[in-house]
Amino acid sequence: MGVGYGLRGELIAVGTELLWGDRADTNTLVLSKALADLGIEVAAKTLVGDAENDLARILSDAMARTSLVILTGGMGATHDDVTTRVVAKVAGRRLTLRDEVLADLRDTYRRRGRDVPPSAERQALLPARAEVLPNPVGTAPGFRLTHEGVEIIALPGVPSEMRAIFEASVAPRLAERTGGAPAFPRRTVQTFGLGEVAIDERVENLVRAAECEVGLLASPKGVELRLRAMGKERTRERLDRIVDEIRRRLGDAVYAVDGRTMETVVGDLLSARGWTVAVAESCTGGLVGHRLTEVPGSSRYFLGGWVTYDNRAKTEWLGVDPSLLAAHGAVSEPVAAMMAEGARRTAGCDLALALTGIAGPEGGSPDKPVGTLVVGLASSSGTMTGRWRFYGPRSETKLAFSQYGLDTLRRFLIGAPPLSLDARPREGEPAQVKGRQG
Repeated sequence: MGVGYGLRGELIAVGTELLWGDRADTNTLVLSKALADLGIEVAAKTLVGDAENDLARILSDAMARTSLVILTGGMGATHDDVTTRVVAKVAGRRLTLRDEVLADLRDTYRRRGRDVPPSAERQALLPARAEVLPNPVGTAPGFRLTHEGVEIIALPGVPSEMRAIFEASVAPRLAERTGGAPAFPRRTVQTFGLGEVAIDERVENLVRAAECEVGLLASPKGVELRLRAMGKERTRERLDRIVDEIRRRLGDAVYAVDGRTMETVVGDLLSARGWTVAVAESCTGGLVGHRLTEVPGSSRYFLGGWVTYDNRAKTEWLGVDPSLLAAHGAVSEPVAAMMAEGARRTAGCDLALALTGIAGPEGGSPDKPVGTLVVGLASSSGTMTGRWRFYGPRSETKLAFSQYGLDTLRRFLIGAPPLSLDARPREGEPAQVKGRQG
């Protein structure tokens, strides 16, 4: 949702390899951000293979909708580099040999101690009257032309070459064309614990009234709200006010608005209190410990952890009572509590987090289906346990479990209620501890 203003453009990434599913298109990501910084809205982007008819159709359609089209890729010296031919055809121009481009090619190859291969000379064939955009880091130049009021810019597909040409020859010209239009300020709100629908219901009227585009991106780590201010009065201050209101509406589900990861947020909270933490992991296989130690300086608060995948490891390393395992199973509140308590006792830390669950795809039961996670959190004030469930493949489930475990720490540290509706204290102990005691 949102209201556009000013110059709008479309992006076309050319290359059959981009359609095979094993190679990401990064060029249009870079160009989208660069154009937004210039105050140019990207209305659409398209991936197309090296078939001339397909590219001609897509280019013609884009030109009918917008006044700026940027193509990237398909501009080398091989038979499948079709972009230049197609642009010339759509614009009704013949290809001409550009002597200055050919001279630059020969000079580049000469510096490399090589002769120009005959096929490389194709890169000197450009649409008549097109402006050459020099390539400072490669051989294939870019070019630009205007046809029926539409500016067409063609850039090589090699990311470093595309970026170099854009920054040197394209961005300054576009900045002149927009007349110094303000950039589109962007912010990201990171949440955990609320689904896309619930978030949308709470913020839809806000972003619509504020002329703000919002994109919701769900992942095992939660839901991100990606916001971009639109309209004539797009300012960072106005977007900041919208983010503040979103935080108010979503409450404790928001864990960052400044790009920090969940593990960074937890680390900052632990550092601020001078507390230490240890982890005992079963189903996550050390993923929580790994994420905590990805943060520089985590040695200040992370003491260590155990990967107690087998039940014997739980009993021998953490002191879990075998009778509890026999009576309740490894994925249970009593076992998670004893894992956390054993980790805290052995490590001598302020907090200890334990995770035990069923990542799948097998191993579930009617009362403990695949995707079930049980956590234990031990502190000087007691031990809390909670149960949660995630639906997804094994790799995503493990990642979601680790995020839930870290979020359990975060909520405890900020004095927020546990996320799980099943979160509960052990008998005779408080459900939530607001601060360290003892």
